[in-house]
Amino acid sequence: MAEEPYDHVIYFDNAQKHIDEAAEDCPQIYAVKVPHKSEVATLIQMENPEFKAFLDTLGTNTYVSFLQAMLGKKPSDMYDPTSGIQAKEINIYNEWEAKTATSGTRRALILDWDRTLTQVEGFILTQHAMTSFEDNGIVNYWKNKNMLKDPLPEAVLLEDTLLYLFGGKERLTMIRNWLQSVAEKGIKIIILTNNAGCNFKVFREMGAAVLPSSGQHKFICSGLMFNGNKGDALKSEIQMSKLCPQLEMPVFGEQAWLNNILNQATINAANGGRRTTYKRRRTVKSKRKSSRRLKRKQQR
Repeated sequence: MAEEPYDHVIYFDNAQKHIDEAAEDCPQIYAVKVPHKSEVATLIQMENPEFKAFLDTLGTNTYVSFLQAMLGKKPSDMYDPTSGIQAKEINIYNEWEAKTATSGTRRALILDWDRTLTQVEGFILTQHAMTSFEDNGIVNYWKNKNMLKDPLPEAVLLEDTLLYLFGGKERLTMIRNWLQSVAEKGIKIIILTNNAGCNFKVFREMGAAVLPSSGQHKFICSGLMFNGNKGDALKSEIQMSKLCPQLEMPVFGEQAWLNNILNQATINAANGGRRTTYKRRRTVKSKRKSSRRLKRKQQR
């Protein structure tokens, strides 16, 4: 059974481009820009004093050891300590929640992943969609590849990965507690991301370890389905129908030809049931051949 459309939605993203897409396509969604250092994420060497200070707070971390083995002598990553939802953004959410908390309303919280929930752009774990954190899957995957010169850690732990991506224990705990309170209000949590690993098992495992266990959440992989346009991704959701004009999905090829036949058959039935013979439209190439034949006949 289809769920009822949302009455109110709030959406957080660090990329102005995606905020603009949502504002244009779904103006009734409350879109909030999350701060970051720059629109384009940049690599920072782990030797950078600010980056190193953060890594020191993690202590021994299997994901950091894994990155160092993967990335070689001077490892770097797109770490941005100025990015990600903080107490200020949570206060904005709390104000929205209080204003929209009327009886019977259906609400949703939409969150980007990279540098909105996390403080790092992307992640490095696996090239295979079904690799899992379970049964030491990350390390076993790369050992089978036999591509690395530096030794891998014995394991890559899910919690260590989250501590790194989310900027440490304090911020990870803050995000978990916040999302738990969101779920307790009956508000659906949606991860809307262009991350290329959105459908990977490790990504869903990370999401499950951060999001509440109540099941009040879903993932929308806008990079895979909508060429990165988050406005189109939102319009495609039936539950957004009160807030966005619905996106008409294009139909191509044989299905479009069949649809045309079915539509014409309906018209014929309304006109007394007269039969019509349907032929596929000739291609441009076949039309050119026919034209050349006609010219040759005329020349003769």
